[in-house]
Amino acid sequence: MKRQHTRKKLDLQLRKDRCYTLIYTNISSDLKNLITETTDGVAAWKILKDHFEPVTKARIIQLLDQFFGTKYQPGEDVGIFISRVKTAATRLQEAGHKLDDLYIGFQLIRWLPQEFQSTVQQIYRWKEKDFRVVKIEAERILKKPIVFS
Repeated sequence: MKRQHTRKKLDLQLRKDRCYTLIYTNISSDLKNLITETTDGVAAWKILKDHFEPVTKARIIQLLDQFFGTKYQPGEDVGIFISRVKTAATRLQEAGHKLDDLYIGFQLIRWLPQEFQSTVQQIYRWKEKDFRVVKIEAERILKKPIVFS
């Protein structure tokens, strides 16, 4: 039993070492200076992530701009558009700026083409407590307009 535990511990350490080695050997020398204080792969990855994705006001403003700039593309599947909006909102949340459902919901419906406008008008009449991303998403997918070619 003790041998098995020791073996698992050694195997875990080997995987950790490989992780760090993989990171270290695949980055430029100027970035290696950032991670020389650690030999842990997870810590090295976090240092590099923080270096490239700083959580600053400028970064949050950039992410807000990307979020509110997410528009429905002509011919795009509604599900893909919803996914792009939700991904942009998730990035903001990961940067420490949680968006209210009201803003996410508004972004989901504001750029939709003309064939969705009757659904959009119905959604605008909802009570504030019902104006939630999950409900808007269900409403839009269920009432996807049929386009006759």
